Amino acid sequence: MTIVSIILTLLLLRIDQQMPNASLEDKWYISHVNPSNINSLLLNIAGTALGVVGIVFSITLVPLTIAASQYGPILIRSFLRDTTTQFVLGIYSSTIGICIAILFAMPSDINSGNAPLISVTFAISMLLVSLAMLLFFFHHVAEGLQASKIIANVGNEIEKEIGYERAPLGSQTESKIKIQGTKGSVEDGARSSVMQQGKAISATKSGYVRAIDFDHLLKLAEKNDAIFLVKRIAGDFIIQGDSLLLSWPSPNDPTELSKAVNDSYLLGDNRTIQQDVEYGMTSLVIIASRALSPAINDPITPAMCLNRLGVALSMLAEREESSSYWYDNVGKLRIIADPVSFEHMAGVSFNLIRQYGRNNADVLISMLNNIKTIAAHVHTNAEKEVLLKHAELILEDGNEALPSSYDRQRIRQAYDEAIEAAQ
Repeated sequence: MTIVSIILTLLLLRIDQQMPNASLEDKWYISHVNPSNINSLLLNIAGTALGVVGIVFSITLVPLTIAASQYGPILIRSFLRDTTTQFVLGIYSSTIGICIAILFAMPSDINSGNAPLISVTFAISMLLVSLAMLLFFFHHVAEGLQASKIIANVGNEIEKEIGYERAPLGSQTESKIKIQGTKGSVEDGARSSVMQQGKAISATKSGYVRAIDFDHLLKLAEKNDAIFLVKRIAGDFIIQGDSLLLSWPSPNDPTELSKAVNDSYLLGDNRTIQQDVEYGMTSLVIIASRALSPAINDPITPAMCLNRLGVALSMLAEREESSSYWYDNVGKLRIIADPVSFEHMAGVSFNLIRQYGRNNADVLISMLNNIKTIAAHVHTNAEKEVLLKHAELILEDGNEALPSSYDRQRIRQAYDEAIEAAQ
Protein backbone atom coordinates (compact mmCIF):
# COMPACT_ATOMS: atom_id res chain seq x y z
CA MET A 1 0.00 0.00 0.00
CA THR A 2 2.85 2.40 0.79
CA ILE A 3 4.63 1.73 -2.50
CA VAL A 4 1.44 2.10 -4.53
CA SER A 5 0.58 5.38 -2.78
CA ILE A 6 4.06 6.78 -3.47
CA ILE A 7 3.78 5.85 -7.16
CA LEU A 8 0.34 7.47 -7.30
CA THR A 9 1.74 10.60 -5.66
CA LEU A 10 4.50 10.85 -8.25
CA LEU A 11 1.88 10.59 -11.00
CA LEU A 12 -0.16 13.36 -9.36
CA LEU A 13 2.96 15.53 -9.20
CA ARG A 14 3.37 15.07 -12.95
CA ILE A 15 -0.25 16.15 -13.40
CA ASP A 16 0.40 19.17 -11.16
CA GLN A 17 3.25 20.20 -13.45
CA GLN A 18 0.93 20.12 -16.47
CA MET A 19 -1.90 22.05 -14.81
CA PRO A 20 -1.34 25.65 -13.71
CA ASN A 21 -2.84 26.67 -10.40
CA ALA A 22 -5.06 29.21 -12.11
CA SER A 23 -7.09 26.41 -13.71
CA LEU A 24 -7.84 24.96 -10.25
CA GLU A 25 -9.05 28.11 -8.55
CA ASP A 26 -12.74 27.33 -9.05
CA LYS A 27 -12.42 23.70 -7.88
CA TRP A 28 -13.94 23.39 -4.40
CA TYR A 29 -12.39 20.00 -3.79
CA ILE A 30 -8.83 21.31 -4.26
CA SER A 31 -7.03 22.69 -1.21
CA HIS A 32 -5.61 26.11 -2.02
CA VAL A 33 -2.63 26.12 0.32
CA ASN A 34 -0.14 28.93 0.42
CA PRO A 35 3.02 27.64 -1.30
CA SER A 36 5.18 28.86 1.55
CA ASN A 37 3.21 26.68 3.99
CA ILE A 38 3.25 23.44 1.98
CA ASN A 39 6.50 22.10 3.50
CA SER A 40 5.40 22.67 7.08
CA LEU A 41 1.94 21.26 6.33
CA LEU A 42 3.34 18.04 4.87
CA LEU A 43 5.81 17.66 7.72
CA ASN A 44 3.00 18.10 10.25
CA ILE A 45 0.80 15.52 8.48
CA ALA A 46 3.65 12.99 8.33
CA GLY A 47 4.62 13.62 11.95
CA THR A 48 1.02 13.33 13.13
CA ALA A 49 0.46 10.08 11.26
CA LEU A 50 3.71 8.62 12.56
CA GLY A 51 2.97 9.64 16.14
CA VAL A 52 -0.61 8.39 16.12
CA VAL A 53 0.21 5.01 14.62
CA GLY A 54 3.06 4.50 17.09
CA ILE A 55 0.97 5.39 20.12
CA VAL A 56 -2.15 3.51 18.99
CA PHE A 57 -0.41 0.24 18.24
CA SER A 58 1.66 0.48 21.43
CA ILE A 59 -1.49 0.97 23.50
CA THR A 60 -3.25 -1.82 21.61
CA LEU A 61 -0.55 -4.29 22.63
CA VAL A 62 -1.50 -3.88 26.31
CA PRO A 63 -5.06 -5.33 26.12
CA LEU A 64 -3.83 -7.73 23.46
CA THR A 65 -1.17 -9.12 25.79
CA ILE A 66 -3.64 -9.40 28.66
CA ALA A 67 -6.15 -11.20 26.45
CA ALA A 68 -3.43 -13.49 25.08
CA SER A 69 -2.70 -14.71 28.61
CA GLN A 70 -6.28 -16.06 28.69
CA TYR A 71 -6.78 -17.19 25.09
CA GLY A 72 -3.25 -18.30 24.24
CA PRO A 73 -0.79 -17.39 21.45
CA ILE A 74 -3.44 -17.96 18.77
CA LEU A 75 -4.76 -14.46 19.55
CA ILE A 76 -1.43 -12.81 18.66
CA ARG A 77 -1.28 -14.81 15.45
CA SER A 78 -4.83 -13.83 14.53
CA PHE A 79 -4.11 -10.15 15.26
CA LEU A 80 -1.00 -10.10 13.08
CA ARG A 81 -2.76 -11.93 10.23
CA ASP A 82 -5.91 -9.81 10.46
CA THR A 83 -6.39 -7.95 7.17
CA THR A 84 -8.16 -5.04 8.89
CA THR A 85 -5.17 -4.45 11.17
CA GLN A 86 -2.84 -4.64 8.19
CA PHE A 87 -5.04 -2.26 6.20
CA VAL A 88 -5.13 0.36 8.99
CA LEU A 89 -1.36 0.18 9.37
CA GLY A 90 -1.04 0.46 5.58
CA ILE A 91 -3.20 3.60 5.52
CA TYR A 92 -0.97 5.36 8.04
CA SER A 93 2.27 4.25 6.39
CA SER A 94 0.85 5.35 3.03
CA THR A 95 0.03 8.80 4.42
CA ILE A 96 3.60 9.17 5.66
CA GLY A 97 4.97 7.90 2.34
CA ILE A 98 2.83 10.37 0.36
CA CYS A 99 4.07 13.36 2.36
CA ILE A 100 7.70 12.29 2.05
CA ALA A 101 7.31 11.67 -1.69
CA ILE A 102 5.88 15.16 -2.23
CA LEU A 103 8.62 16.78 -0.15
CA PHE A 104 11.38 15.06 -2.09
CA ALA A 105 9.85 15.39 -5.57
CA MET A 106 8.44 18.92 -5.24
CA PRO A 107 10.42 21.67 -6.97
CA SER A 108 12.32 23.90 -4.56
CA ASP A 109 11.31 27.10 -6.35
CA ILE A 110 7.55 26.75 -6.19
CA ASN A 111 5.38 29.85 -6.36
CA SER A 112 1.71 30.65 -6.46
CA GLY A 113 1.52 29.48 -10.04
CA ASN A 114 3.08 26.02 -9.90
CA ALA A 115 2.36 24.72 -6.39
CA PRO A 116 1.42 20.98 -6.35
CA LEU A 117 -2.12 21.60 -5.12
CA ILE A 118 -3.53 18.28 -6.34
CA SER A 119 -0.81 16.28 -4.57
CA VAL A 120 -1.20 18.30 -1.36
CA THR A 121 -4.96 17.78 -1.50
CA PHE A 122 -4.33 14.05 -1.80
CA ALA A 123 -2.10 14.15 1.30
CA ILE A 124 -4.74 16.04 3.30
CA SER A 125 -7.41 13.59 2.17
CA MET A 126 -5.27 10.69 3.36
CA LEU A 127 -4.95 12.37 6.75
CA LEU A 128 -8.75 12.53 7.03
CA VAL A 129 -9.01 8.88 5.98
CA SER A 130 -6.41 8.00 8.62
CA LEU A 131 -8.46 9.68 11.33
CA ALA A 132 -11.57 7.78 10.23
CA MET A 133 -9.62 4.51 10.22
CA LEU A 134 -8.42 5.27 13.75
CA LEU A 135 -11.99 5.27 15.05
CA PHE A 136 -12.77 2.13 13.06
CA PHE A 137 -9.65 0.42 14.41
CA PHE A 138 -10.65 1.03 18.04
CA HIS A 139 -14.04 -0.55 17.34
CA HIS A 140 -12.43 -3.47 15.50
CA VAL A 141 -9.99 -4.22 18.32
CA ALA A 142 -12.71 -4.03 20.96
CA GLU A 143 -14.79 -6.49 18.94
CA GLY A 144 -11.86 -8.72 18.06
CA LEU A 145 -10.82 -9.30 21.68
CA GLN A 146 -14.15 -10.89 22.55
CA ALA A 147 -14.02 -14.63 23.09
CA SER A 148 -16.79 -15.35 20.58
CA LYS A 149 -14.94 -13.49 17.83
CA ILE A 150 -11.60 -15.16 18.55
CA ILE A 151 -13.19 -18.62 18.60
CA ALA A 152 -15.13 -17.91 15.41
CA ASN A 153 -11.97 -16.80 13.58
CA VAL A 154 -10.09 -19.96 14.56
CA GLY A 155 -13.11 -22.11 13.71
CA ASN A 156 -13.43 -20.52 10.27
CA GLU A 157 -9.76 -21.21 9.53
CA ILE A 158 -10.19 -24.84 10.57
CA GLU A 159 -13.27 -25.30 8.40
CA LYS A 160 -11.53 -23.69 5.44
CA GLU A 161 -8.56 -26.03 5.79
CA ILE A 162 -10.77 -29.12 6.12
CA GLY A 163 -12.46 -28.04 2.89
CA TYR A 164 -9.53 -29.36 0.86
CA GLU A 165 -10.91 -32.75 -0.10
CA ARG A 166 -8.34 -34.24 -2.46
CA ALA A 167 -5.65 -35.18 0.01
CA PRO A 168 -5.56 -36.78 3.46
CA LEU A 169 -5.63 -34.52 6.48
CA GLY A 170 -2.15 -33.29 7.27
CA SER A 171 -1.06 -33.52 3.62
CA GLN A 172 -3.39 -31.36 1.53
CA THR A 173 -2.29 -30.51 -1.97
CA GLU A 174 -3.84 -28.80 -4.92
CA SER A 175 -2.24 -31.06 -7.47
CA LYS A 176 -4.23 -33.59 -9.43
CA ILE A 177 -2.79 -36.64 -7.70
CA LYS A 178 -4.84 -39.76 -8.17
CA ILE A 179 -5.72 -41.23 -4.78
CA GLN A 180 -6.87 -44.81 -4.72
CA GLY A 181 -9.42 -45.65 -2.06
CA THR A 182 -8.70 -49.34 -1.50
CA LYS A 183 -5.91 -51.18 0.26
CA GLY A 184 -4.78 -54.48 -1.13
CA SER A 185 -1.96 -56.92 -0.90
CA VAL A 186 0.13 -54.85 -3.33
CA GLU A 187 -0.07 -51.76 -1.14
CA ASP A 188 0.55 -53.70 2.07
CA GLY A 189 3.49 -55.49 0.50
CA ALA A 190 4.96 -52.21 -0.71
CA ARG A 191 4.61 -50.71 2.78
CA SER A 192 6.37 -53.69 4.32
CA SER A 193 9.22 -53.48 1.78
CA VAL A 194 9.72 -49.76 2.34
CA MET A 195 9.75 -50.13 6.12
CA GLN A 196 12.25 -53.00 6.05
CA GLN A 197 14.55 -51.94 3.21
CA GLY A 198 13.89 -48.25 2.71
CA LYS A 199 16.65 -45.64 2.94
CA ALA A 200 15.95 -42.92 5.51
CA ILE A 201 16.12 -39.34 4.26
CA SER A 202 17.13 -37.17 7.23
CA ALA A 203 16.26 -33.55 8.03
CA THR A 204 19.04 -31.01 7.63
CA LYS A 205 17.58 -28.55 10.16
CA SER A 206 15.20 -28.40 13.10
CA GLY A 207 11.75 -26.86 13.45
CA TYR A 208 8.02 -27.44 13.08
CA VAL A 209 6.77 -28.80 9.77
CA ARG A 210 4.52 -26.05 8.44
CA ALA A 211 3.75 -27.55 5.06
CA ILE A 212 4.83 -30.31 2.69
CA ASP A 213 5.00 -29.90 -1.07
CA PHE A 214 3.51 -33.24 -2.14
CA ASP A 215 3.64 -32.23 -5.81
CA HIS A 216 7.41 -32.02 -5.52
CA LEU A 217 7.63 -35.31 -3.61
CA LEU A 218 5.60 -37.06 -6.29
CA LYS A 219 7.93 -35.79 -9.03
CA LEU A 220 10.95 -36.89 -7.01
CA ALA A 221 9.49 -40.37 -6.54
CA GLU A 222 8.83 -40.64 -10.28
CA LYS A 223 12.29 -39.33 -11.16
CA ASN A 224 13.98 -41.86 -8.87
CA ASP A 225 11.47 -44.64 -9.66
CA ALA A 226 10.93 -45.03 -5.91
CA ILE A 227 8.22 -45.26 -3.28
CA PHE A 228 8.27 -42.76 -0.41
CA LEU A 229 6.89 -43.59 3.03
CA VAL A 230 6.24 -40.22 4.69
CA LYS A 231 7.05 -40.36 8.41
CA ARG A 232 6.66 -36.68 9.31
CA ILE A 233 3.61 -34.56 8.52
CA ALA A 234 2.62 -30.94 9.10
CA GLY A 235 2.62 -30.08 12.80
CA ASP A 236 5.44 -32.45 13.78
CA PHE A 237 8.57 -31.05 15.40
CA ILE A 238 11.73 -32.24 13.69
CA ILE A 239 15.24 -32.34 15.11
CA GLN A 240 18.15 -32.18 12.70
CA GLY A 241 18.95 -35.76 11.72
CA ASP A 242 15.41 -37.09 12.19
CA SER A 243 13.99 -39.21 9.40
CA LEU A 244 11.57 -37.32 7.14
CA LEU A 245 10.67 -40.29 4.96
CA LEU A 246 11.86 -43.66 3.75
CA SER A 247 12.78 -44.20 0.10
CA TRP A 248 12.68 -47.63 -1.53
CA PRO A 249 14.68 -48.71 -3.42
CA SER A 250 17.72 -46.79 -2.20
CA PRO A 251 18.52 -43.72 -4.37
CA ASN A 252 21.51 -43.64 -6.69
CA ASP A 253 22.48 -40.19 -5.43
CA PRO A 254 21.43 -39.95 -1.76
CA THR A 255 22.87 -36.44 -1.33
CA GLU A 256 20.90 -34.94 -4.19
CA LEU A 257 17.68 -36.68 -3.14
CA SER A 258 18.15 -35.61 0.48
CA LYS A 259 18.47 -31.96 -0.57
CA ALA A 260 15.40 -32.20 -2.82
CA VAL A 261 13.30 -33.86 -0.11
CA ASN A 262 14.31 -31.24 2.47
CA ASP A 263 13.32 -28.54 -0.01
CA SER A 264 9.82 -30.09 -0.05
CA TYR A 265 9.44 -29.52 3.71
CA LEU A 266 8.69 -26.00 4.93
CA LEU A 267 9.97 -25.67 8.50
CA GLY A 268 9.42 -22.82 10.95
CA ASP A 269 9.62 -21.82 14.59
CA ASN A 270 5.91 -22.37 15.22
CA ARG A 271 2.95 -24.27 13.85
CA THR A 272 0.27 -22.94 11.52
CA ILE A 273 -3.22 -24.18 10.67
CA GLN A 274 -2.28 -24.68 7.01
CA GLN A 275 -2.08 -28.44 6.48
CA ASP A 276 -2.26 -28.79 10.29
CA VAL A 277 -5.90 -28.81 11.37
CA GLU A 278 -4.84 -30.38 14.66
CA TYR A 279 -3.09 -27.13 15.63
CA GLY A 280 -6.28 -25.15 15.11
CA MET A 281 -8.33 -27.62 17.14
CA THR A 282 -5.66 -27.65 19.86
CA SER A 283 -5.87 -23.85 19.99
CA LEU A 284 -9.60 -24.06 20.69
CA VAL A 285 -8.96 -26.69 23.37
CA ILE A 286 -6.37 -24.40 25.01
CA ILE A 287 -8.87 -21.52 25.09
CA ALA A 288 -11.49 -23.78 26.65
CA SER A 289 -9.05 -25.24 29.19
CA ARG A 290 -7.82 -21.82 30.32
CA ALA A 291 -11.40 -20.64 30.73
CA LEU A 292 -12.00 -23.58 33.09
CA SER A 293 -9.07 -22.69 35.34
CA PRO A 294 -9.99 -21.63 38.92
CA ALA A 295 -8.72 -18.09 38.22
CA ILE A 296 -11.22 -17.57 35.38
CA ASN A 297 -13.93 -20.23 35.91
CA ASP A 298 -15.87 -19.42 32.73
CA PRO A 299 -18.14 -22.28 31.51
CA ILE A 300 -19.53 -20.29 28.55
CA THR A 301 -16.27 -20.05 26.58
CA PRO A 302 -15.69 -23.86 26.62
CA ALA A 303 -19.22 -24.36 25.27
CA MET A 304 -18.44 -22.06 22.32
CA CYS A 305 -15.15 -23.89 21.71
CA LEU A 306 -16.92 -27.26 21.82
CA ASN A 307 -19.47 -26.06 19.28
CA ARG A 308 -16.68 -25.17 16.84
CA LEU A 309 -14.87 -28.43 17.54
CA GLY A 310 -18.12 -30.24 16.87
CA VAL A 311 -18.41 -28.55 13.48
CA ALA A 312 -14.83 -29.53 12.61
CA LEU A 313 -15.32 -33.17 13.66
CA SER A 314 -18.59 -33.33 11.73
CA MET A 315 -16.84 -32.09 8.60
CA LEU A 316 -14.05 -34.62 9.09
CA ALA A 317 -16.60 -37.42 9.48
CA GLU A 318 -18.37 -36.39 6.28
CA ARG A 319 -15.20 -36.33 4.22
CA GLU A 320 -14.54 -39.22 1.89
CA GLU A 321 -12.19 -41.59 3.65
CA SER A 322 -8.64 -40.70 2.69
CA SER A 323 -6.27 -43.37 1.52
CA SER A 324 -2.67 -43.76 2.59
CA TYR A 325 -1.61 -44.68 -0.95
CA TRP A 326 -0.93 -42.10 -3.66
CA TYR A 327 -0.35 -43.01 -7.31
CA ASP A 328 1.18 -41.23 -10.27
CA ASN A 329 -0.53 -40.60 -13.60
CA VAL A 330 0.24 -44.10 -14.87
CA GLY A 331 -1.18 -45.81 -11.80
CA LYS A 332 2.11 -46.64 -10.08
CA LEU A 333 2.35 -46.35 -6.31
CA ARG A 334 4.64 -43.48 -5.36
CA ILE A 335 3.77 -42.10 -1.90
CA ILE A 336 2.53 -43.72 1.31
CA ALA A 337 1.28 -41.07 3.73
CA ASP A 338 -1.08 -42.05 6.53
CA PRO A 339 -3.81 -39.46 7.17
CA VAL A 340 -4.59 -38.27 10.68
CA SER A 341 -7.43 -40.43 11.99
CA PHE A 342 -10.84 -39.30 13.21
CA GLU A 343 -10.09 -41.06 16.50
CA HIS A 344 -6.99 -38.93 17.04
CA MET A 345 -8.84 -35.70 16.29
CA ALA A 346 -11.68 -36.65 18.62
CA GLY A 347 -9.15 -37.29 21.38
CA VAL A 348 -7.53 -33.90 20.76
CA SER A 349 -10.95 -32.23 20.96
CA PHE A 350 -12.38 -33.91 24.05
CA ASN A 351 -9.70 -35.31 26.36
CA LEU A 352 -8.20 -32.15 27.82
CA ILE A 353 -11.53 -30.33 28.15
CA ARG A 354 -13.04 -33.38 29.88
CA GLN A 355 -10.14 -33.52 32.33
CA TYR A 356 -10.32 -29.81 33.19
CA GLY A 357 -14.12 -29.66 33.19
CA ARG A 358 -14.92 -32.86 35.06
CA ASN A 359 -16.16 -30.79 38.03
CA ASN A 360 -18.54 -28.74 35.89
CA ALA A 361 -21.78 -30.45 34.90
CA ASP A 362 -22.62 -27.89 32.21
CA VAL A 363 -19.32 -28.44 30.41
CA LEU A 364 -19.72 -32.24 30.47
CA ILE A 365 -23.30 -31.94 29.20
CA SER A 366 -22.12 -29.62 26.42
CA MET A 367 -19.58 -32.27 25.39
CA LEU A 368 -22.25 -34.96 25.31
CA ASN A 369 -24.56 -32.74 23.28
CA ASN A 370 -21.76 -32.17 20.77
CA ILE A 371 -21.18 -35.91 20.55
CA LYS A 372 -24.89 -36.32 19.80
CA THR A 373 -24.61 -33.72 17.03
CA ILE A 374 -21.45 -35.26 15.54
CA ALA A 375 -23.08 -38.71 15.59
CA ALA A 376 -25.53 -37.57 12.91
CA HIS A 377 -22.58 -37.03 10.52
CA VAL A 378 -20.47 -40.17 11.05
CA HIS A 379 -20.81 -43.06 8.62
CA THR A 380 -18.53 -45.85 9.84
CA ASN A 381 -18.78 -48.12 12.83
CA ALA A 382 -15.23 -47.21 13.84
CA GLU A 383 -16.16 -43.53 14.12
CA LYS A 384 -19.27 -44.40 16.12
CA GLU A 385 -17.15 -46.47 18.50
CA VAL A 386 -14.88 -43.47 19.02
CA LEU A 387 -17.84 -41.28 19.99
CA LEU A 388 -19.24 -43.99 22.30
CA LYS A 389 -15.88 -44.29 24.04
CA HIS A 390 -15.69 -40.57 24.74
CA ALA A 391 -19.29 -40.50 25.94
CA GLU A 392 -18.52 -43.26 28.43
CA LEU A 393 -15.41 -41.41 29.66
CA ILE A 394 -17.45 -38.26 30.20
CA LEU A 395 -20.11 -40.16 32.14
CA GLU A 396 -17.46 -41.89 34.25
CA ASP A 397 -15.68 -38.63 35.11
CA GLY A 398 -18.96 -36.91 35.90
CA ASN A 399 -20.08 -39.65 38.28
CA GLU A 400 -16.75 -39.56 40.11
CA ALA A 401 -16.27 -35.78 40.33
CA LEU A 402 -19.79 -34.40 40.85
CA PRO A 403 -21.22 -34.68 44.38
CA SER A 404 -24.74 -33.66 43.40
CA SER A 405 -27.08 -36.45 42.39
CA TYR A 406 -29.08 -33.92 40.36
CA ASP A 407 -26.04 -33.09 38.23
CA ARG A 408 -25.22 -36.76 37.79
CA GLN A 409 -28.79 -37.37 36.63
CA ARG A 410 -28.53 -34.54 34.09
CA ILE A 411 -25.32 -36.00 32.73
CA ARG A 412 -26.88 -39.45 32.57
CA GLN A 413 -29.75 -38.10 30.53
CA ALA A 414 -27.41 -36.33 28.10
CA TYR A 415 -25.33 -39.53 27.91
CA ASP A 416 -28.37 -41.65 27.02
CA GLU A 417 -29.30 -39.20 24.24
CA ALA A 418 -25.74 -39.26 22.87
CA ILE A 419 -25.61 -43.07 22.96
CA GLU A 420 -28.95 -43.32 21.18
CA ALA A 421 -27.74 -40.97 18.45
CA ALA A 422 -24.45 -42.83 17.99
CA GLN A 423 -25.94 -46.31 17.73
